Amino acid sequence: MEGIDVSQWQGNINFELVKQAGIQLVYIKASEGIDLTDPYFSQNAQNARNAGLLVGFYHYLTARSASAARQEAYHFVSVTNGYACEGKPVMDIEDLAGLTQTEINTIAEAFLVGVQEFSNKSPAIYADAYNASLFYATLTAWPLWIAQYGVSEPDTNNPWNQWSGWQYTDTGNVAGIRGNVDRDIFRSEMLNGGSDAVEIRGNRPIYGVTDINYVVVPGDTLSGIARKYHTTLNEILAINNILNPNLIYPGQIIRIRVRDDRRQAETYRIYRVQPGDTLSGIASRYNTTVAALVRINHIPDPNLIYPGQIIKI
Repeated sequence: MEGIDVSQWQGNINFELVKQAGIQLVYIKASEGIDLTDPYFSQNAQNARNAGLLVGFYHYLTARSASAARQEAYHFVSVTNGYACEGKPVMDIEDLAGLTQTEINTIAEAFLVGVQEFSNKSPAIYADAYNASLFYATLTAWPLWIAQYGVSEPDTNNPWNQWSGWQYTDTGNVAGIRGNVDRDIFRSEMLNGGSDAVEIRGNRPIYGVTDINYVVVPGDTLSGIARKYHTTLNEILAINNILNPNLIYPGQIIRIRVRDDRRQAETYRIYRVQPGDTLSGIASRYNTTVAALVRINHIPDPNLIYPGQIIKI
């Protein structure tokens, strides 16, 4: 099936033209973190269905603990509750900076199991080729939608050894959409086998706190560790009774407190670069600095960004 995936960054979409262009399945961003709903979600879901397209929903995962991942799973299901969908609910997992392989797999599995528990729908996984290679074989219970550009076939050097969805470009063009859009090919494994509406089950899990013992490695800074775990420098200083934030050493154990109730506004927001954007323009728009964007996103050349690139604000 020819497909696309969309979010608020595509703005208003004419799904009638999208369908006429040969697109069959559209994945729509529904949510992010524990409290963010894509502002175009409802509009996109309704208009895509009215145009006769097959529809699926995805969630951008930001959790830093299994407990927080279950909170995000519940939020995702609650946002999509009542909306009919043919595509499996998808976990978009790409915010992995600083996490160990074990942490990545623990968080991913907690989210996937949570979605299945709260919605009674079996989910799928979206990841780029490198991140897919970090997953354990246990996650192959759910189909893989892989992102890899500029290749004739995506890399299958991962536990799946195959793909069910392939995002082959982030600079596609489709009638009915202004600017670039992600283009995909989907196989039948990405479908639910019906178009039943999402029906939420159970109650939101109780908010918890997870303490993580982080071992400092060469090159670490406390501010960098705080960014990895979506916490604050002051919180790390207080928990660990550190008097000098500039004095840490490799091998030192730092206690990190991951709160399930940390709102997305307390971490960062995601911005997809549009044609004509500059880092200075993005920084001005969101009341931050070019230096901060370069540091957080590990951008080697602040003068070189491209449409479709994801920027953490």
